[in-house]
Amino acid sequence: MNETFSQVIGQRIMKTALITLVAVVVLQWRLYDLQVVKHEVLAEAGRIESKRNITWKPDRGVILDRNMRLLVWNSEKENLVAHPAKIKEPKRVAGELSPVLGVPGDQLEKRLTLPREEIALQRRISAPQADAIRKLNLEGIDFSPEPARCYLKGELASQLIGYVNIDNQGAAGIEKSEESRLAGKVINVHARRMGDRKAILDFDYMREVPLRGADVVLTIDETIQWISEKALGRMCETYNAKSGMAVVMEPQTGEVLAMANYPFFDADHLGDYYLAGQRDRDKNHCITNRFEPGSTIKPFVVAAGLDSGAIHIDSIIDCEGGSRYLPPRIRPIPIRDEHRMGKVPVGDVLVFSSNIGVGKIAEAMEHFDPTKPSREMFYNYLVDFGFGGKTGIDLPGEVEMVLKDWKTWNLNDMLVVAFGAGPISVSPIGLASAYCVLANGGVQVTPHIIKGYVSSRNGNHFPSRPKRGKRVVREEVAQQVREMLLDVCERGTGKLYARSNWYKVGGKTGTAKKVINGAYSKSHRVLSFAGFAPAEKPAIVVVVLIDEPEKLRFGATAAAPVFREIVDNTLPYLHVPPDFLEPRLEKKNSRNRKDIKPEPEKVILVEDAGIDLESQDAQLSDSDLDENSSWPAGARFD
Repeated sequence: MNETFSQVIGQRIMKTALITLVAVVVLQWRLYDLQVVKHEVLAEAGRIESKRNITWKPDRGVILDRNMRLLVWNSEKENLVAHPAKIKEPKRVAGELSPVLGVPGDQLEKRLTLPREEIALQRRISAPQADAIRKLNLEGIDFSPEPARCYLKGELASQLIGYVNIDNQGAAGIEKSEESRLAGKVINVHARRMGDRKAILDFDYMREVPLRGADVVLTIDETIQWISEKALGRMCETYNAKSGMAVVMEPQTGEVLAMANYPFFDADHLGDYYLAGQRDRDKNHCITNRFEPGSTIKPFVVAAGLDSGAIHIDSIIDCEGGSRYLPPRIRPIPIRDEHRMGKVPVGDVLVFSSNIGVGKIAEAMEHFDPTKPSREMFYNYLVDFGFGGKTGIDLPGEVEMVLKDWKTWNLNDMLVVAFGAGPISVSPIGLASAYCVLANGGVQVTPHIIKGYVSSRNGNHFPSRPKRGKRVVREEVAQQVREMLLDVCERGTGKLYARSNWYKVGGKTGTAKKVINGAYSKSHRVLSFAGFAPAEKPAIVVVVLIDEPEKLRFGATAAAPVFREIVDNTLPYLHVPPDFLEPRLEKKNSRNRKDIKPEPEKVILVEDAGIDLESQDAQLSDSDLDENSSWPAGARFD
């Protein structure tokens, strides 16, 4: 019996061992099949199952001035959202939200009962609204963040910088023109899905995902922009001007240091401007407006005459005693000069703003080759100075300047172009670019506002490299014209208010009538001053325009004081040493002017509150307005 029991036990052990051995063999074969034979197939299936692509949209890049000071940063706005499944009493919730959001309760109730997981009730609610809703502590009502832009300097350079739309996309200014770089590139990044359905990014995602778009560095200097806006705003507000513009440029590089527009604009109040009917307040008038340049174009006529050889520095120009008559069929009224001069040197033509004189210079170019008289030479010089097209500045919305083709001109057309009227109109940035040619020794420059880009990943800087254009006039010609423009500010039309007490400056006043209802208006004027400083080695070019100020009629009294204030505060800030160790004061003006010596390390605004500009304006004549020499209304220019 014992043997039989032992045999039974032994058989059972053998069977168990055999079954175990078979099971182990089968398991090992299965493991071999999974891990070796089918490894690649199963591994790929596992990767597909756990892998997930996430769309990554980086934040917008920031905007900085030339000294890396922040102008625009990123922030967040809150959207109000609802989760209908969690709202037990939609009517009550709608009733409590209605007065806060300003939306009828029945409309809100309909939205709160929609069969959706989440519903957007209102985008970008204000901070007071968000606080009020949080205090209500409503079930199923929540907030979701949304990226937005923060314009740190408010009105400063606001028309230049522009703004984004509600979807955080550039809609105007730099925000629009640099959209592709600021917004960055939307990419898909790999993530792994975990058991709780959460996803984690791959370990090396930082090598792929940009934190934000490229940072844009402007040529604008925040301090010079503030100086320009302060001076421009004071003049425009004091004399209730329709608008004002100021451009400050580096003549050697074409970099724009300041671009000021009045009335000022704040992107955070865009809706308020639209409701008030001020839809064009966000426009950058420095690049979108055109005006007749008036006498500010005369230096280019002189430079063209000298460079072409049609006249020489010692040439004598006959200004015909202040009145010049053309055949009535060409021009029914005479061309007049307020300063009645006879035969004078070329310099005095510019210093005393002779319309007849610059017209004679244009004619000298026309007849430079007596066998083939042509107005093409004069026209080509104006085109080379940049008139008649766009400057190519890296901003959206630049207007094209007007210069009618020389083939359409008659004699009167050519003469009025020579003193800045008729078939020519320019933009503020175009006029500033042209003055850069005179200031830098005769070479074209392309104005630009982008200094470079900074990578948000590694901080690498990528500078912009605008090309300099061709030479327009010889360097000695540019120097000769600069000396004449210095004379304009020392003894000519700019001596009262453009002349600095600390620096030698050169420039030209301009006063142009505006065309209203097809005819030149006597009361609607654009007053301007364009110049550079210091005169011997210009560091800046400044152009100022004041549109329709009340009680002021001339560029000498409206625009020149703004030019002087910008120069007297900008050059010390740039550490440009003064030409005079003591201030130069005109005896007749010294008691009325509050002149403060600028210090290199401190920006001091030069106040003009003591000057009676209105009485000074009344004493001025129309020598710069060309009262009797504007282009006849109804002529071919349209």
